[in-house]
Amino acid sequence: MLRRKILVFLLLVALLMSFYQLTKTVRSSSTTLKITPERNIFAANITAPGSKFIINVTVTDVTDLFAWQIGLAYNNSLINFTKIILPSDHVFAGKSFLETPVVTEPGVVYYGITLGPGQTSVNVASGTLCQLEFEILDPSITGVTLPALCTLHFIDSDYTFLLNHIGAVIESTWQESIFAYSYLRASTVTVDGQEFNLFTCSNGEMVPGSLEVLTAEKAIKFNLTGTSGFGFVNITIPKALLNGNPSAWTVYVNDATTPAQITWNATHTFVYVEFNFGSQVAIKIKGTWIVPEFVNMSLLAIFLTGMAATTVLVKTKKAKN
Repeated sequence: MLRRKILVFLLLVALLMSFYQLTKTVRSSSTTLKITPERNIFAANITAPGSKFIINVTVTDVTDLFAWQIGLAYNNSLINFTKIILPSDHVFAGKSFLETPVVTEPGVVYYGITLGPGQTSVNVASGTLCQLEFEILDPSITGVTLPALCTLHFIDSDYTFLLNHIGAVIESTWQESIFAYSYLRASTVTVDGQEFNLFTCSNGEMVPGSLEVLTAEKAIKFNLTGTSGFGFVNITIPKALLNGNPSAWTVYVNDATTPAQITWNATHTFVYVEFNFGSQVAIKIKGTWIVPEFVNMSLLAIFLTGMAATTVLVKTKKAKN
């Protein structure tokens, strides 16, 4: 607790050296303090323990920014803070500034910057305060069972704040980020004698035998189970099995349409969707095109039906003649 208070003290002393006054909080409800990326999802069989990743602490729509400090918490059984990075374009780049020491406690890191005496505050439409590097810990050593996730979030306003040039707190909204560590799992479906591999990464588990190809709907469907609360799944679908116009995909969670992130490359489509786990969750992903054999069979069926109708018509006419 004492070390955290020291951080606040250092920032305020730097301010008081120039201005010798504090005022009440400045209201600015549009200012947002964010941790990006908002989703840091890794598969243990792709990204091994010991790998490192970087998050950005960013701010948007802030006026008269003279100093800032963060206290950022995380699950230290999953990840470990390794270092602070100031990118070349951080919000105080090109100005003289003072940094607080980086202070760490289990699962928390504290850091801040104030502009130096004689410096003018900045207005930021969107900018980076700093970056933090984390290392992914080995779950077999820490005793964590995968899949697992945690939130990276700012702790209370005694230790996380933005200040203007007279030391007043600039009110801001805070947004958290998620770290998830799971496995990339392969599932195989057979359609008309062809095998297709689909890959899922989720903080839940696919129910065995639940993956289906719904040819009539041009869709796939599967069920997930997981711990109550936030859930996600990213599924990789071969375009040779199911495809769709970029804006024409439809994703359902328990039969209700839901927003999803759809990306693709030359051979696969990647569908990411979030939901809440409670009971078993049913996911259905609908495209606009299904494996060609089924399209051809449908066309053949239509053709044969048409031929049969034509044959009947011809025979009828002959009978009348």
